[in-house]
Amino acid sequence: MDGNGKTISNLYINLKTASNVGLFGYANSLTIKDLTITNANVTGKDYVGTVVGQVKSLNASNINLLACFITSTTSNSYSGGFVGQIVPKSTIGNVNHIYVDVNVSGVNYLGGFAGRIATDNATMFSLSNLEIHGEISGTTRVGGVIGRLYGIVDDPINVVEGVGFYINNIVSYIVLKNGGGSATNNGGLFGEVRDSDIYEITNAVVYSSISELAVSR
Repeated sequence: MDGNGKTISNLYINLKTASNVGLFGYANSLTIKDLTITNANVTGKDYVGTVVGQVKSLNASNINLLACFITSTTSNSYSGGFVGQIVPKSTIGNVNHIYVDVNVSGVNYLGGFAGRIATDNATMFSLSNLEIHGEISGTTRVGGVIGRLYGIVDDPINVVEGVGFYINNIVSYIVLKNGGGSATNNGGLFGEVRDSDIYEITNAVVYSSISELAVSR
């Protein structure tokens, strides 16, 4: 999708019992660029995001999300300001020049950009030039950028050099709030990282407030 510099205003989606909710609900492969979405209000059960609920391969550039509200109505929320969940299984993904101003509400797996990103030993995924503002209300695996970064390593002996998750020039101004219950595994950049091949992180700055949540162990 080429937004051609256009703006989508007042996007309203209210599907409280549905999974995969967003401007695009579910996509095997999504390429999107040059688009602004403002004043969006998106509610779903799980896998909820302003742009896409769940996607396997994502390439995005020059996207602005302004005054957007994301709400998940179940415990395993998998929800984020841009995308609910990315599962880039054996693919290459690139996300570049993204601005997100968002309020995300749910319980588990919540992030300013994504609720969860899963990678494997054949995945190269790059996230760069990203700025996130807003507030996240949740309990567990809540991250200013990504709630959970999870590695699915099918063949750990034959991991390819240079393959993995790249992060460059990320700034997070997210306030993390306790939505109720015992809060664990939360942080300004990631809520939780497990078995993931993070190949490189450069220029990541976090100004997030996490005073109301337990910090990741």
